[in-house]
Amino acid sequence: MDLLEFLKKESLLTVKPLSILQLARKFKRMSGSSTETELIETEIYGHQRRIPTYSEIDWITRIRMMFTLGYIIYKEEIKEWNLHKYGEIKLNQSSRILTFVPKDKSYRLEGDFDEILAEEERMDCHIANGLKSEDDLLFLKFIAEKSLNVTAPLTIISLCDEYIKECGVPKTINTLQGYIRQIRSAIPHTIYFDLERKVRMMFAISAKIEKEFLAELQKDAFVALDDQQHIIEYRSNDNSIHLKGLHDSAAKVGTRGDDSIGASISAKKPFFYTPQQCEDLFDHLALRAFQATEPLNVKRLISNYNKDKGITQSKLPMNAFISSLFETIKAKDDWSLQQRVQMLFVLGVKLDSDYVTVLEKKADVVTDYEMRITKYSSHREKFHLEVINEEKEKEVEVKAEERMRRSRRTNPVVSEDQKPFGTPSKKLKLEPKNEEPSETPPDAQDDADRTRNDVAEPAVVKSEGTIPLLHILEGLKMMVEELNSLNLSADIKKIDKSLRDAKNKDISILVCHLDIALQSCFLLSTKRLHNVWSAESEKPYGEFVRIFNKTISSWNSPGLAELQTIINGNLAEKNKKFVSMGSFSSGLNHILAVIIP
Repeated sequence: MDLLEFLKKESLLTVKPLSILQLARKFKRMSGSSTETELIETEIYGHQRRIPTYSEIDWITRIRMMFTLGYIIYKEEIKEWNLHKYGEIKLNQSSRILTFVPKDKSYRLEGDFDEILAEEERMDCHIANGLKSEDDLLFLKFIAEKSLNVTAPLTIISLCDEYIKECGVPKTINTLQGYIRQIRSAIPHTIYFDLERKVRMMFAISAKIEKEFLAELQKDAFVALDDQQHIIEYRSNDNSIHLKGLHDSAAKVGTRGDDSIGASISAKKPFFYTPQQCEDLFDHLALRAFQATEPLNVKRLISNYNKDKGITQSKLPMNAFISSLFETIKAKDDWSLQQRVQMLFVLGVKLDSDYVTVLEKKADVVTDYEMRITKYSSHREKFHLEVINEEKEKEVEVKAEERMRRSRRTNPVVSEDQKPFGTPSKKLKLEPKNEEPSETPPDAQDDADRTRNDVAEPAVVKSEGTIPLLHILEGLKMMVEELNSLNLSADIKKIDKSLRDAKNKDISILVCHLDIALQSCFLLSTKRLHNVWSAESEKPYGEFVRIFNKTISSWNSPGLAELQTIINGNLAEKNKKFVSMGSFSSGLNHILAVIIP
């Protein structure tokens, strides 16, 4: 097939300007050429520049080619070639043909080629900046390639797994699934792919079809959608394309009965669940999750289920099924939010940052570094879930007791000038001299005695004038222990490493983790300290802030300024607080090293 003849034919068939990139891809596909698309695109631009010189082509056709391919033509050239005798020509700001109506008014060409260029530039920018790396761009090309000859919806988990194995990229299946969710909504609005490629990709990766795009498709084809707005059948009017298949979210982890793609995958890989087995297994997990009050080992549940049902398989199908749980649970529109959260929490399902944001509008949510829910407290309903790690709590208690014993063994009572740097001095006069003792219930008094006994004796002299300071120290101690139980120190190391390696990577999820961690620190610090203060003191909260500020003003350590800001902050504006986790951590560590035994 001759490229010039192809361009001539395409120009005569359209009344709108066309993308050079689309034309290059279409020619490569129709001609079966082995030439790279980029080289064909360059050749088309060469033909674009030479259109006026093709004397073997009549001027009407050349005008249509100029319009279609975005040829830049100046008014002087229009006069020189006497083109007005063929019809009415209007140019845009960049001197490309905007409209053309022939003398007989048999048709009308109208469209701005500059808009095509702008859209391609936005798509290029999306690839350059949005995908963040060559690996992501490679994945986009991989999906487009796999969609070319598709005849039934692809298995998303297997597609991601195949990409990881074939290309050897350091990506997780969850990461790739997140990117697929992004391109599903972007495909209809870009001219980076022609209509046929868009249809094949959206069908292959189970993208939802919007009404506007559906209307465009129905001009040249029969289109049928399921109740989730996925294409289940597409048949072009000229019968050049026929796509047919069902989209079952639970079946995406395995084969689809008799479809060829599922069969080919199962021939190469271990046995996968059938759609009915997926549904039965999901119902079994849901039943166990709704009966549980703490996280369960989902792999053990599935293994026991397989054993009871006589199902023998490798780990790959199990991991694939687990990876699909988030999308499956999220799509359960007939479930209440409480039911969905209960199952996500109990099964330890990894979320994405968008869904966490949705949940945070209705509850206080804390997740670990893998985006699993560790704490959920509804704002309106009495619904609370929290991971209780008893072993971690015991470990923290043992370490605290060991520090106390070591401190009392190695630190005898010393004079004022021999105290370690940072130890609060009696000269600070932290409390008014005339303080009336508050009435305290016996139980609370016992707790207070234990509290005072737990604090290092060398650091603070136990007298009535320093009891409020003891409350502060106890509050800090409780806060640090609870932060330790959340294992934020491990998160800090991962965050620091990620920040160092994040030069060309998307750090939106990282920032989300950081924000959640900081909000947790903020809530714990203010609530813990305030609660301890209020439990045994009739002084107002403002007095607590004053004493705390005066206490830490004698210390000099990175992070204490941020810590001071957090303590002073208003709980209602916690989302506006954002400080360096490293600085915050160093401030807490300083307090630990100096005043906490």
